[in-house]
Amino acid sequence: MKKLLFTICLCWSVLSMTAQTTETAYAFPVGGATVGNTYAAIGLPFYEQVASGTIEVDLGVAHALLVTQEVTGETCENVDYTGNGFNLPAPLTPGTSEHSRYEVNGAPLNYDLRTILTLTVYPIYEVYDTMMYHGEMPSGIVEGDNNLALLTIHGCDSLVHLYALLCPYTVNDADDTVYNTVVMNNRYCWTQRNLKAVHYTDNSDVASALVYTSSLSPDADANLETFGRLYTWYSAMNVSEDGSETPVADSYGFNQGVCPTGWHIPTAVEMNALHTYAAADLNSTEEWLGPIANTNSTGFSALPAGFYNAQTNRFEDLHTHTNFWSASSTTSTTFPEALTFMLEGHCAESLLINEPTSNAYSVRCVKDYQY
Repeated sequence: MKKLLFTICLCWSVLSMTAQTTETAYAFPVGGATVGNTYAAIGLPFYEQVASGTIEVDLGVAHALLVTQEVTGETCENVDYTGNGFNLPAPLTPGTSEHSRYEVNGAPLNYDLRTILTLTVYPIYEVYDTMMYHGEMPSGIVEGDNNLALLTIHGCDSLVHLYALLCPYTVNDADDTVYNTVVMNNRYCWTQRNLKAVHYTDNSDVASALVYTSSLSPDADANLETFGRLYTWYSAMNVSEDGSETPVADSYGFNQGVCPTGWHIPTAVEMNALHTYAAADLNSTEEWLGPIANTNSTGFSALPAGFYNAQTNRFEDLHTHTNFWSASSTTSTTFPEALTFMLEGHCAESLLINEPTSNAYSVRCVKDYQY
C-alpha cells in the first residue's frame, strides 16, 4: 500500500555548501528526512557538523513534491534484507522495527521519495533434543548425533541438534528368552515383560530367581509364564546374597546385573521418569484385581506379580501388587534396602519406595544409552 504526501514549497536547489566558520548554513527542504547524519524538516534549516569549526550542508531542496510510501517486509535474522531499495546486512535483530530511506530523484522524475519500511525479522532457533525411535530409524536419521535444518512456518531454517536412540523391537536374555520392548518418556527403552532369566550373560547361575507359588496359586509353570521370576536385589544386581559385595557401575553409571548385554537394571532417574505416568496407563488390562480401570495406554503392560516376603518366608499379593527393582540402594548395613517402583490394584498412582534387599521382586530392564 502506498500513501502519497504532496508538499509545495519554494523550488530552490542547494546541492552542496561548505562554510569554513561556525556560522549556520540554511536551506529549505521539501520534507523531513535523515540522510547519514543530516536531518532536514519542512521549513527549518538543516546542517551537519562534520568537524570542529566546519558546517557542511549535505542536502538541499531538489523538488517541491515529496512522495512517501509505506511498505512492510519479512525476513530471517541470518539473511540480508535488500527489498524496497534497502540494504540491511545480516545478522538482523529479531522483532519488528521501522526503517526510513530518503531518495533525491532530481529533475527528470519531478519528485523526491521517502520510503518507510516496517520490517519483521524472525529468529533462527538452535534446538537440542533427544529422541528414542522404536524398531527403526526414520529416513535421514542415524543413531547418535544428527544436525538437521528444520524449516519453520516463516521459512527460516532453524538448526536442530538431535541425539537419536534406537529401541529394538525385541531383546533376548542369557537363556534366549525373547522380550518385546516399549519406549517410555520418549527416551527410555524398556522390556515389556518381567524377566525370566536364571543365568547371567557369562552363563553363571542366578542365586535367587524364584517363581510365585502359594496354596491359592499353586501352578508354578503358569505363574512363570505370565508373571516372570522374582529376584532378590542381590541376584538382580549380580552380587553375593550376603551383601558383602558392592555393585560396580560401568562408565555411564549403569549396572547390567541379570539383564541382557547392552541393558541395565533401571536407575533412580529412569524410575522417576516412569513415575510421571498414572498407574492405569502402566497397568495391563488383565490379571489385576481392584477398582482401578486400567487402560495400559503406554503399552508398559505392568502385571501384578506379587513378591516374596523374606521376613514371612512366603509369596504374597499376586494379582494386587507388583514392585520393580532399581539399582539404587541405601547405605544402611543393618536394614539394607533398595528403591523400587510399586504399583497396587487399589491405588491410582505409582509409588517409589525402599524395600528390603532380601525380598524378591520383579525385574524390568532398560537399554543402555549415552547422551
